[in-house]
Amino acid sequence: RFKGFSGDWEQRKLGDLVIIRSGLSTNTQKRDGLYKITRIETISEGVINENKVGTVSTKPDNKFLMHTGDILFSNINSLSHIGKVAIFNGSFVLYHGMNLLRLITTSLVNPYFIYYELTTTGHKTWAKAHANPAVSQASINQHELSLETMYITSLVEQEQTARLINKLRTLITLQQKQIDKLNSLKKSLLQNMFI
Repeated sequence: RFKGFSGDWEQRKLGDLVIIRSGLSTNTQKRDGLYKITRIETISEGVINENKVGTVSTKPDNKFLMHTGDILFSNINSLSHIGKVAIFNGSFVLYHGMNLLRLITTSLVNPYFIYYELTTTGHKTWAKAHANPAVSQASINQHELSLETMYITSLVEQEQTARLINKLRTLITLQQKQIDKLNSLKKSLLQNMFI
């Protein structure tokens, strides 16, 4: 625990902490539309990848507009991808498409705190256990997802926890880039050494 915090964490249902919404049902395979819209591939790597969005020609209703802190949840996918999440940072205009659920946090929680909790092994195990299997894809419906339980603390402690995790992730990313650079240098040196 951080210094100054001593209260008990509360177990709450996810449906009490977020609003869960379905996306716009439309063809997201177009590449020449004016409006960017999410599709399953958008979060396949656990982040919102702008290069993997679809487009639509007609502007979607504003209720599908993504906002900073909205979390996308993969609820229809192969079992290995069920429960995958990504958080929107608001860096471009994006609308919420089908086959992903959007979690909009309430004033009780910090969106990054919920996002980080949804990336844990425990959540991934829960998602796989509660998915309804089918021939090629599994699914979790909104009601089932709303019943998932989580532990939360005060909003102030959530924000401190999310900031700390974010700093650690940034540090890990920077270290990984350095490792990749050194591995590339090593490979190049080894190739030149034996020519």
